[in-house]
Amino acid sequence: MSKGNAFIRLTAASLAALFLTACGGAEDTGNATGGSEEAGLKSSAQERGPVEFGVAAGPYGIMVEDIIGPLLEEEYGYQVSTRTFSDYVQPNLALNNGDIDANLFQHTDYFETFSLDNDLDLDKISTVPTLGMGVYASEASGYASLDDIESGARILTPNDPSNLARALRVLADYDLISYDESVSATQITVDDITDNPYDLVIEPIESAQITRSLESSAELATVPGNYSFAADLDPNEALAMENMGDNFFNLVAVQDLNSQLGQDIQTVIESEAFYEAIEESETFNGFNRPSWWPEG
Repeated sequence: MSKGNAFIRLTAASLAALFLTACGGAEDTGNATGGSEEAGLKSSAQERGPVEFGVAAGPYGIMVEDIIGPLLEEEYGYQVSTRTFSDYVQPNLALNNGDIDANLFQHTDYFETFSLDNDLDLDKISTVPTLGMGVYASEASGYASLDDIESGARILTPNDPSNLARALRVLADYDLISYDESVSATQITVDDITDNPYDLVIEPIESAQITRSLESSAELATVPGNYSFAADLDPNEALAMENMGDNFFNLVAVQDLNSQLGQDIQTVIESEAFYEAIEESETFNGFNRPSWWPEG
């Protein structure tokens, strides 16, 4: 699909209604994105029923609640709510089981690896603006730049295979480690490290625990964007940020891309109203834009 060519203009009324309904936060589990009459729901919109998005703590719940949900409500009459999950495992399992209708929390590599490993039959829709993984230092370390890193420093990384490989690539990009390049870039593990000039002690742990453990048990951490956002870590203060490829932009997943819901979500995300809402939002200032994003 050529998403640049599929850029669809939604009505000005939809955009105006979006800002009337844009409220809430990612931590509000089960939070509906807005009412119909108060939000100025168009009378021509069909009532397509309730839709529940699975999200993780961080900005993508806000993106659903403040932008995607209100547009789905105004354009198509859905009643959109979110369910916040505390890990990267349950949102896909819940979607596959039909417990939720869509999710937005994961990048393409993770989605494809997890779906294959767990024999899930899910479809991906569009990628969205995404906050990249960063290398952050604990306050106690005193590190202000990569040059300050001392030999033997302990660094926390995600433990799921996709994000672990991603974290190791970030470290390699900044010459903190080297790895065996004969190994697939999506399957790198700690065992594939061939050079560790700082003798870093690399400890993979659950992504949701990284920011909580940084100050108490490590000098450094590679933190996925949604968790750094939830922990109020400033990407401008990161020691390093990843150079993102398209496979690391977050996506919306559904059971069936060709379903009415799948088509409606895709239309909304590729719309001018979605583009303008993202560009005008302070929340998503500094997020990387996917390659299909229209030039401003």
